[in-house]
Order: sequence, then structure tokens, then C-alpha cells
Amino acid sequence: MHAGASANASEMQKNEARAAALELLRRSVAFKHDRLAIIRLVDAVKLDAAVESDLWSYCATVANALMDRGQLQKLQARS
Repeated sequence: MHAGASANASEMQKNEARAAALELLRRSVAFKHDRLAIIRLVDAVKLDAAVESDLWSYCATVANALMDRGQLQKLQARS
């Protein structure tokens, strides 16, 4: 994936990097590795990969849950 992110990457390298990023994202979602899925989503977006709507939805749900947990922890610390 690293070579495909380079400014000097060929179209083939970019396409391979996009495909790898999407496969890693799909795998993270399949195994319910929530935080890793968010990281993989960022990688895929940076590579201009075509992220499917179900992957976006999953990551949005995870991000909302993580944000809520963080807010809950802040409230607990204050009490």
C-alpha cells in the first residue's frame, strides 16, 4: 500500500494500493475490529478508494459509539 500512496506511483500501483486498503477495511469490519476499521477507512479515503456505503455506515456507527464512550468517561471523571 505504501508504494501506491507515493506521488510518483504508477496507476497500477495506485489501483493495487486502493484494492489492498479496501480489502483490509472489509476484513477489519468482518472481524469487528472497530478502531482498526476507522484507521483503515482513513487509509482508503487518502488513497481515493471507492468505499462502499455499508463500510461507511459501519464506520460511522463505530465513530459515534467511540465518541459517546469518550464523553461518558469524561462525565465519570467529573463525578
